[in-house]
Amino acid sequence: MKRRLIFAFFIALLCGCSGARPPEDCPAVYTMSTELGGSDPLEPFNRSMYVVNDVLLRWGYRPVGYAWGSIFPVWALDRFNCFTDNIGFPPRMLSSFFQARFSEGGIEFLRFLTNTTLGGAGFFEVADPWFELKRQDEDFGQAFASWGIGPGCYLYLPVYGPSNVRDAVGAVFDGALDPKSYIYGGQAFTAVNRIAVNYEMFDRLYRSQSDGYELMRDLMLQRRNLQLNDRVDFKFPESAPSGGAETVTPAVFTRGDLVPVGDGFTGNADLDTLRSLFFVERRRTVWPHLSFWNSDFSRNGTVRSLQLLSGRPALDYKFYPAPDGFDRSAPLVFVFAGLGGHYSADNATGMAQLINSRGYPVAVFSNVFHPDFLTAAEPGFCAGYTPYDAVLLTGAVNRAIMDLRLAGETPSGVILSGYSHGGLLALFIAARNRDMLRLPLAGVTAVNPPVEPLAAVREIDRKFKAAEAWDKATALNRAAAAIRAYMGADRAAAFSSVDPDSARAFIGLSFRLTLRDAIMIRHRFAGIAALDPGYKWGDRYALYLAVNRLDFDWYAENVLLDYYRSSYGDRSLELDELRRGASMRAVADGLKADKNIRVIHSADDFLLSAADAEFLESVFGDRLTVFSGGGHLGEMASPGFAAALLDGFPPVAEQVK
Repeated sequence: MKRRLIFAFFIALLCGCSGARPPEDCPAVYTMSTELGGSDPLEPFNRSMYVVNDVLLRWGYRPVGYAWGSIFPVWALDRFNCFTDNIGFPPRMLSSFFQARFSEGGIEFLRFLTNTTLGGAGFFEVADPWFELKRQDEDFGQAFASWGIGPGCYLYLPVYGPSNVRDAVGAVFDGALDPKSYIYGGQAFTAVNRIAVNYEMFDRLYRSQSDGYELMRDLMLQRRNLQLNDRVDFKFPESAPSGGAETVTPAVFTRGDLVPVGDGFTGNADLDTLRSLFFVERRRTVWPHLSFWNSDFSRNGTVRSLQLLSGRPALDYKFYPAPDGFDRSAPLVFVFAGLGGHYSADNATGMAQLINSRGYPVAVFSNVFHPDFLTAAEPGFCAGYTPYDAVLLTGAVNRAIMDLRLAGETPSGVILSGYSHGGLLALFIAARNRDMLRLPLAGVTAVNPPVEPLAAVREIDRKFKAAEAWDKATALNRAAAAIRAYMGADRAAAFSSVDPDSARAFIGLSFRLTLRDAIMIRHRFAGIAALDPGYKWGDRYALYLAVNRLDFDWYAENVLLDYYRSSYGDRSLELDELRRGASMRAVADGLKADKNIRVIHSADDFLLSAADAEFLESVFGDRLTVFSGGGHLGEMASPGFAAALLDGFPPVAEQVK
């Protein structure tokens, strides 16, 4: 995706709340949205309009987008967008003048003349690359803000999308001064082209987020903050208080046959973990996502649904059939996403693409911590206890096998794979539940599975403390710096600008969002006695503020432990008993005996202790591949990862013709 990394960091950074002013003692990282956008008293209306836009996008625009995208490739859509943007210069120019930014207004006028005369009537952008005349991202909402007019309340409008009262009024002036408004179909033509280029981004947002409204609001507010402060030099600290990138994380593996990770890795496990954002689907097509001619891997998959329990929402998963020409009886490979991951996650899609290239059919599942799985499982289900998580996932695998058989697939067996928490679940299924599978288990490949999952999530949660200590100015500055950096063209340079403290905070915050979803889902469907207030569809501000401040220890004591005490009818059950049962050590004998299991890890994974590394070496021996660095999952972006992964997937024979 063109702006994929932006969303990865948005999701990690923006834990905003909406509504009235939060308590003074609330850490600033929780209240960025309120600080930037004020209150959300129209939340019921706004959420309703969010749903309306979702329906319009899926059922109104999608057929149009398929037709349009099948006629014009991406490069043509880019030219159309360049043309319509060039015509629409007057609002940008005049709003700059109204802000007394006369040089910026003059630049916009010169850009229009340059692109119109030298850029083929504006179909090509030449003003910036040839003359360094950069586009001025101005509008009348910003002009009003410069006059001291406040944003008013947050407002989500049908078709238009997220805004606020001030900017919505400004948009009326923008439209009135835009020449396209006076050309029949001009604004519609502009919208069709822009959505065609960005549809996949919208689709993934709607599919993968349990509360896309909250995320969309935060995205809009952070983007608006950048626009209103475009002269401010937001940047990460040159060095973090706890050390810079030169600080090398001690390795937990001491073996001598480490696989080198290559250039670009720093030796700092937190920074190198972020390199997992670069492990993505390889794309080749020139056609947009909505096009009959799009041959990208992710477009060749189909979203299918499983009914795990009667009366519960269906669980979606994504299936990629084996490439044409390969043996249709090849084992069916399941890829399990990492902690809280969706089936559309980039790491999951990247793994699926590599495996599929060997001739295997692949099914990708969301993680048991993802809201899709939590709502599809039994009412009140709490993820976090590996044995039972694995049992439920085994049931989903069997349902998928039946579903695909009905669809004409004829696999001879199954291979399980996954990364992070998904890799641990794959190992548990192999060790304990293989006899429950409807097809023979032919192998397992796990990438960076934690040995002690409860200790691992505590370690990730601990990293969040770096963000909790930020004051308001620091929180806003680092959020803006991340967004501005990843909106730039040079992603490698942007990555190198992140400091270790920010990297730790990003990692911890991404987990906190997963934890927040799990708590919200539980509270919505079963209620949590220790959590107040209750869940209300149209008024979630107070609840979000309360949940955002909860950590994993609270979840473990008040949700996970309470759930299993009730399930087992044993109020004396202690968390330490769950910890021992959830550990990979609990299934060590089964893992050691199965020679078809392979594990890939990195030498400095912060989720492992030295004792964990010793355990992995003793259990898996030469079936364990260890990279020299990468932190947690960062080695997936290293040059040698594809070869290491595919060692567990011998090429499937071609069909005999």
